[in-house]
Amino acid sequence: MEFRQRLGAMIRSIPPAQQAGIVAALVVLILASVLFFRWVTTPSYTVLYSDLEMSQVQAVIDELESQGVPYRLEAAGSRILVPRSRVYEVRASMAAAGIRGGTVVPAGWELLDNQGLTITDFQQRVAYQRALEGEIARTLMAMEPVESATVHLVMPEDPLFEAERKPTTASVLVAPKRTLTESEVESIISLVSASVEGLEPGNVTVADASGTVLHAAGEESTGAGLVSRTMRQTREFERLLAQDLSNLLTTVLGPGRASVVVRAELDFDQRRSESETFGRNQPPTLREQTMEEEFNGSGAAPGGALGVDGGVVATGGDGEYEYTKNETLREYGVDRVITSITEAPGTIERLSVAVVVDDGSLTGAAPVPVEDVERLVAAAVGINGRRGDVVEVSAIPFPSVDETPAAELPQPGVLGSNLTEIAGAALLLLVALTLLFMGRGRRRPVEITAPPALEAPEPEPVPVGAGVEMAALAPTRRGLHDDVVDLVQSQPEEIAALLRSWLADRR
Repeated sequence: MEFRQRLGAMIRSIPPAQQAGIVAALVVLILASVLFFRWVTTPSYTVLYSDLEMSQVQAVIDELESQGVPYRLEAAGSRILVPRSRVYEVRASMAAAGIRGGTVVPAGWELLDNQGLTITDFQQRVAYQRALEGEIARTLMAMEPVESATVHLVMPEDPLFEAERKPTTASVLVAPKRTLTESEVESIISLVSASVEGLEPGNVTVADASGTVLHAAGEESTGAGLVSRTMRQTREFERLLAQDLSNLLTTVLGPGRASVVVRAELDFDQRRSESETFGRNQPPTLREQTMEEEFNGSGAAPGGALGVDGGVVATGGDGEYEYTKNETLREYGVDRVITSITEAPGTIERLSVAVVVDDGSLTGAAPVPVEDVERLVAAAVGINGRRGDVVEVSAIPFPSVDETPAAELPQPGVLGSNLTEIAGAALLLLVALTLLFMGRGRRRPVEITAPPALEAPEPEPVPVGAGVEMAALAPTRRGLHDDVVDLVQSQPEEIAALLRSWLADRR
């Protein structure tokens, strides 16, 4: 009871203006506490998938709702956010449901699992083609630079006559995560052509999601396609050489002090040569055949013409008889060497390198020895004078560039999605603390010693017609005004505090 009385007396002793400030501060503090507690207890959201098509967004939302996972949509519905603590769990469940990276994985061989007994040959052939297309698309999506892929196959039926057979063709549409290199496009073509029976690499067309044809069907056999391919390879070779030279000169001279341009002439003709040489040494014996005959006797060797039945009619002769026959047949090998050389296309016919370095006249940098740079560049790219290669290095003034690094843009952090709520809570907390400090300041008024009151002359009754005496009082009033002005000028802070206390008492 005494506590309530004391509390009531304390509250009544506080001026009404201070009571209103304390109540407002308490309300603001409560609101700030509620917002802060809400921010702490609200789960932090992170990106699950981004840059999705509307059909993909609907598939992901249906799966999230079936699992009871809360989500948010941003960027006009193309970005889906889920609680940070469940992002990996949700991605695993999405992969199990056939949704990979926001892209629905095409169906594969599972299309052939539930075929009925009444299926026709046409339906079976279409199902097989769809399953094969889905499996090839899955294989391409397993590649690191490929986000999604779609494969279409044209597989003609086997004709009755071989002359009527039509080629199998394929078209591939890929959505790459980055620009595909030439080798990556070649690997896509090889994977697709090796996955379909009778599909030649020249019958595969590859395009990206932006509509750029990466490989056209028959590109290898057409002159335009061959020129386009050789030009891409030449530009890539020039770019790599220029990049290596730029890195080297940046290390030696410093950043921004050299510019490099490389032009190359490459020979893309494929040549094959064979050479046959014969050795001068004794050739080896491959085969040898020897036959010897010898007959010793006192007369002629028996012999005669064949009879009717094939027998030999013996005839003889008088005297001694001796017969000898030697026959040797040797087959020698030839000491021969056959050399077959196939030159791969892309040999360097000529190189031209132009380098411009800063002479330091405008930037204040140290001058660059042009001869040393020229020798360094020639050794780096492998300049061959017999090929007609050219290296030109010039030193010219470079404009002065402010080397102050640009301020890095703030990266969105964990609190990026709740920045509005945090700013509101901080503002309310700041207002509450300000009001509390103002209330405490009002409870401790500053004691100011009031200046001594000036003694004003007592007014005397002015009789009628005393105009002369009223005029005599005017100098006295002017003197009082001057004294007040002098006091304000000498003690401005004390006078201001006194006026504030008077105004507070009147309230």
